[in-house]
Amino acid sequence: MARYIGKMPALLRGEKAVTNRINDDGSRRVKNIAAVLYLLVLAFVVGGSYINQRHNEAVSARESNKAGLAQ
Repeated sequence: MARYIGKMPALLRGEKAVTNRINDDGSRRVKNIAAVLYLLVLAFVVGGSYINQRHNEAVSARESNKAGLAQ
């Protein structure tokens, strides 16, 4: 059986055809690029929300501090 493995078609040996392998590499690359872009957008949105929250807390603390000094 082992001497016939080289003569078997690629699909029967568990290998993909060359055209399918090329298409898989292309689609995998597109998926990886999309995943990286998604993570960048997510980081931008979450980071912006965090910065805005910190800014609002600082402004409210500053205003309450000014109100405390005015009394």
